[in-house]
Amino acid sequence: MLPYISGIFEKLQRMKGLEKCQIVANKGVTLKKLMLSNQKKNKGVQDVMNSSNVAYSIPCSDCDSRYCGQTRQLLKNRIASHKSELKHLNQNNSFVQHFLETGHKPNVDKVSILFNEKHYKSRLNLETMSIFALGSSALNHIKPVNEN
Repeated sequence: MLPYISGIFEKLQRMKGLEKCQIVANKGVTLKKLMLSNQKKNKGVQDVMNSSNVAYSIPCSDCDSRYCGQTRQLLKNRIASHKSELKHLNQNNSFVQHFLETGHKPNVDKVSILFNEKHYKSRLNLETMSIFALGSSALNHIKPVNEN
């Protein structure tokens, strides 16, 4: 069961390869509510950083923007990679671009786990839905979904 997101849910229903799948949405559970409830379950910074197979969110310290990502590795290792990308000014990375363009800083101490999911494709879908749910406050660059 997926949280209902207008436009995205309909695209999922039309995607090639999913014809035989029954896709069910719960209109009572929004992605935002689900994300907030999962954030409240996060125990402590150490527990969060030692988690793997997660979709996560890193807030900007200076504005309401957030970066959403997913990883199968320990979150602390993925955060270390983000820090390295920022240190080496990797401009092909949407995470780095915001901080270079604005002079803002990522608040890696406030990283939160949005979802725990061991299956890669499901984790990617959760990450994408999280980005769409954030709308204009998402730092991620979204590539269009190929419906063919």
